[in-house]
Amino acid sequence: MKTFFYKFIILSLILIHFGCQKTSETNSLVTELIIGHWDWINTIENPRTGEETNPQVTGFTKMIVFTNNNTVEEYINYIRTNTFTYKIEINRANPKMNVLAYNSTSTHFYFSYDTLIFNEAFVDGPVSFYKKNTQINLPN
Repeated sequence: MKTFFYKFIILSLILIHFGCQKTSETNSLVTELIIGHWDWINTIENPRTGEETNPQVTGFTKMIVFTNNNTVEEYINYIRTNTFTYKIEINRANPKMNVLAYNSTSTHFYFSYDTLIFNEAFVDGPVSFYKKNTQINLPN
């Protein structure tokens, strides 16, 4: 009986160790992927009706820039309008859907190829699409 108990404890510790390590590695990969400039493509304001906004409709461009030091900058028409710190959390209920925490709020997000997708209300709220831009140089 003691042998079974010890094997159970050792197996549990091994599983916990590798489970935590995977979350850490996943978080690290997501953090690497999000760094950079992201241009706003469009926002589906209401997924039920398909109402959409985009730069052609609104008359302005939006961009977000994630830096290595956990800072994100928001730009409208290439003018910085906001800067804040952020933290990436893994959604344990749905590991493909990450959580971006900033300014005492949070939003779910995920990647699809070179597109960053924010799902604001997770079910029926706005969904915003940003495309990675590797060729932009912003003024300081």
